[in-house]
Amino acid sequence: MDCLHAADCGRLDIIKQLMTKENSVINMRHKDKSNRSFNVGGTPIHYACRSGHLDVVRYLLEKDPSLIDIKDIENWTPLHYACYNGHLAIVKLLLDKNADTKSQDSYLSKTPLEFAMYKQFRDIIHLLDKNIDETLWKRDFNDIARQGNTPVFRRHSKLFLGRYKLQENDLKCILEFRTDPNHDAIELNNVCDVELNDLSVNIILNHNFRQHEEKTKTLLSLDMDHNDGFLRSSTTSTNEHILVVTKC
Repeated sequence: MDCLHAADCGRLDIIKQLMTKENSVINMRHKDKSNRSFNVGGTPIHYACRSGHLDVVRYLLEKDPSLIDIKDIENWTPLHYACYNGHLAIVKLLLDKNADTKSQDSYLSKTPLEFAMYKQFRDIIHLLDKNIDETLWKRDFNDIARQGNTPVFRRHSKLFLGRYKLQENDLKCILEFRTDPNHDAIELNNVCDVELNDLSVNIILNHNFRQHEEKTKTLLSLDMDHNDGFLRSSTTSTNEHILVVTKC
């Protein structure tokens, strides 16, 4: 496993091992244009910010503070990735390290705040701009679901988070989950990740942050060959918390 994928999976132990051999591994970049799981030019800190691994982000910045505003080929900074994927704790860390909040990506000329607005991450939006007018970003979720415009749940394309193939039963489960704030956690099994050559993953959605946090900690403590699988990403927002797990 190289440093990019160790960061993606939250394997700080592997990153530390790799760095004992060569410090420059934390600056390695994603170069395979045929693999669109990440933008070309993405680095370990981009991977960690997208997948929600706070300890990895903190460690990388301790080793090289200049990584704070490093850009990939589309000018996404670590803050762009954290805001787009709803990782509030990482956003707080990056802001504490004076991350550039005005940086714009090269494709849509959007700032990290605008990414958070697009994804409806209320806590991050107000962290970046406590005085923002809600009418600028708040949308009705029922209307979004009908139109298929929400980036988290794209009804017409049958994609979840923009990359996971959903079956009809998966769509029904997500709709039921999202319309009931007291709904128990749900787990979608054997979902194909189209950005990783249809890798089979399980996706767990939970309204209860504490349960989500405990499950995240449990998965992070397991070896990668454990029967329960290993954590690929952990995303949290105001009312919806998501785990993506690769089953062994």
